[in-house]
Amino acid sequence: MKKVLWLILLITICILPSRAGVVIYTDATAFQAALLSYSVETFTGNVINTAGLSFSSTAGSITGELFSDRVVNGADSTTWTLPSAMNGFGGYWDLTPQGAGQGLEFFIDGVTLVSQEVPNTYSGQFFGFISDATFTSVKIDGGTQLPGSIAETYNVDNLTFGIAGTTPPPPSETPEPATFGLIGAALLAIGARSFRKAS
Repeated sequence: MKKVLWLILLITICILPSRAGVVIYTDATAFQAALLSYSVETFTGNVINTAGLSFSSTAGSITGELFSDRVVNGADSTTWTLPSAMNGFGGYWDLTPQGAGQGLEFFIDGVTLVSQEVPNTYSGQFFGFISDATFTSVKIDGGTQLPGSIAETYNVDNLTFGIAGTTPPPPSETPEPATFGLIGAALLAIGARSFRKAS
C-alpha cells in the first residue's frame, strides 16, 4: 500500500502544471523594453483615447487628465478591459490623495492575484507587471496594507499595457521543469529506499 501511495505522489508532482509567472517592474523604461509593443493611455481631454480600452468601476472617473478612483479590499473595485489579449499592465500610481490606505492589489482576468501590491506610499512612481500568460482584463482592488484602513484612494496616469515575448518567470513565482525533475528524483529515491526496507 505504501508503494502505491508513493507512486501516486510521485506521478502527481511530476505532472503538476506550473502557475503563471509574473514579473514585477518598478522602472517604466525596463517595463517598456520588455514589451514587443505597447500602448500608453494618457487620458488627454479627460477621456479614454485608446480604442477598445474601457473600465467598470464603483467610484472611478477621469478628471484632470488622470484616472481617479477609490477601492476597498473585497468590496469596491475597478476592472479595466483591454483592447485585446495582453500580458503587460502598469502605470504611474499616486496613492496619496487621502493619505496612506490599503495599497492596491491586482487580479489578472479577475482571478489570478498578482503577488506584489502597489505600496500605499507611492506618490507617482511606476508599478507594472508582465505575466507569462495573456489576459484581457485587470481588476484593481484595495490591498492588504495598513490594517484598519477602510479604503485606498488613488490616481493613475500613463496607463501602459502591451504584449511581451516569452518572459521567464522569477524562480520564487514558478518552479521550473528542472525543479519538478529534482523533486521527482528525490521522491523516487525515497520510495526505492522504503521499498528495499519493506522487502
